Amino acid sequence: MRKIGSFLLLIVTMMGGTQSAVSGGFGDLVLGFDVVEGMSGEDIDEAIRSQSIEQGINHVFFAPLYKQVEALTGKPYRHMTIHHLCDARVGAEIADLDETMVVMMPCRIAVVENKDKLGTFRLYTTNPAVVLTDPNISKGVKDLILDFAPKLQALTENVAAGEF
Repeated sequence: MRKIGSFLLLIVTMMGGTQSAVSGGFGDLVLGFDVVEGMSGEDIDEAIRSQSIEQGINHVFFAPLYKQVEALTGKPYRHMTIHHLCDARVGAEIADLDETMVVMMPCRIAVVENKDKLGTFRLYTTNPAVVLTDPNISKGVKDLILDFAPKLQALTENVAAGEF
């Protein structure tokens, strides 16, 4: 019963507050978080690294896409980065329960500068509620996600609020 209550609380929390499901091609699969004004893209990237340590999540890979675009085109491009985060223990347990879930690992957070209003940013991440509501996902995988999702939520909400 505790897990069901936690599940419902997570769904409500992840769908409300400072984030929202994103309209577009991925719909409810993606959550967007508005970042407080005054932070640079580099500040946000550093805050993600810092918050990953605070939340006990490994920061395993960083892709500065805007730098790659600039190198290819020779023109400046808006800030756009992707952070890959992982709890290897949880990842291994999920893979042992359902190998198809590996495609969802590691967790990602994208930092995207608004193309129409440079200097403003959003964070995007996968909405765990989508996986949790899939009847084909085992209870064991759902339990692991329920235990991990609050860490990812805290990380994204803290970064969006400007916390390092």
